[in-house]
Amino acid sequence: MTLDDLLLDLGLLIAKDGTGAYNSARPPNPLPAVGTLYAVTQVTGDAPKTQLHGGRQDRTRLILISVYGSPDTAAGRRQLDIVMAHLRVRAKEIDRHLGIRVRECRAADATPDQRDATTSTRYAHQRIALDYLSP
Repeated sequence: MTLDDLLLDLGLLIAKDGTGAYNSARPPNPLPAVGTLYAVTQVTGDAPKTQLHGGRQDRTRLILISVYGSPDTAAGRRQLDIVMAHLRVRAKEIDRHLGIRVRECRAADATPDQRDATTSTRYAHQRIALDYLSP
């Protein structure tokens, strides 16, 4: 399962590119109405490890997943909390990402949900770590 597949499976809206393929690296355009949760991902870096396997190096890719669009109500906060909890638990299901074969995926750090005063919505972030062998 790819990261985009997981986000769609959780019921999150993600952007599509010009060919109609899903692309979670950019926000949907136009932005959905308040109450429709959408996700945007960002690769925050690769960190090499020291172990070598036949000339290949263990690496960890960190990906930040941001979930936006939850209404600023008790029900909206609960909805966002449930989605983020499922995201943390199901992160281990990701086995491929942008041409790399993932050996292990796990939830890393997260932020508590926050309020956007401009739009009166709530959002949260979860970072995941993908371990893979460099090509």
